[in-house]
Amino acid sequence: MKRLFAILLCVIFALLTACGTPTEDERAETVTVHTKMKVRQDTSNNVETVRIKTDPSDPYSYYIKDKYEKIYAAQIKKGSEYFLDFDKYAGDPYYLIYDINGDGTDEMIMGDWIRTTIDVDDADPPKKVLISNVYTVKDGEVVKLSGGFWWEDDYIWNRVLLTNGVIQTTDGHEDYPNYSFMAIENGELKLKCRIQYTSGGYFRIYDTQEKEVITKEEFESLRDESIGDSTPVEIEWKRIDEYGQ
Repeated sequence: MKRLFAILLCVIFALLTACGTPTEDERAETVTVHTKMKVRQDTSNNVETVRIKTDPSDPYSYYIKDKYEKIYAAQIKKGSEYFLDFDKYAGDPYYLIYDINGDGTDEMIMGDWIRTTIDVDDADPPKKVLISNVYTVKDGEVVKLSGGFWWEDDYIWNRVLLTNGVIQTTDGHEDYPNYSFMAIENGELKLKCRIQYTSGGYFRIYDTQEKEVITKEEFESLRDESIGDSTPVEIEWKRIDEYGQ
């Protein structure tokens, strides 16, 4: 009887040991799972941010700092990879400080990725960084200069700052381009000249959107007069997180 009882105890002990001790495969799987979780947890917070230095003599520094912090708050919610590449997702991620019209006041020119094709069905259109917005300082405050209807055209494929202070926008079909020439006047971004070609002919369009029929020769003459001897300014874009560096 004692012998039978001893045998039963051994069997029970063996069963309990088998249930409580993981096999080699189980141990390996457990370690792998915990390792993956640890890596995932570490990388989700692996985001380096920069401190934008502000300067009372530089109103743009406060604007850039505020913009950068808003981008961080918005993009980090989507995941660290969005913030690390925020220039692909956030608007106006590039800047240039430049005195456009030579009046002694530096403007802040913003750059963004803009599609450079009129093919509206292209799911992955070609893009390049072009001038997207212009800011100036008025009474110590940063103010956006609105270019109005002609600035917001959907089919822009090039926009350059000319050395004569004029911003030239090229849009429409590449074989028959249209042009808008804008300049800063009295603290505003004003349309100097808009010329375009359509199936109906050549036109000059005023800021009131009134159209004037012109000839091809007049079209080319207005374009050449607007450009003159000027050349495009070579812009070296910087990301806003490089501001002040």
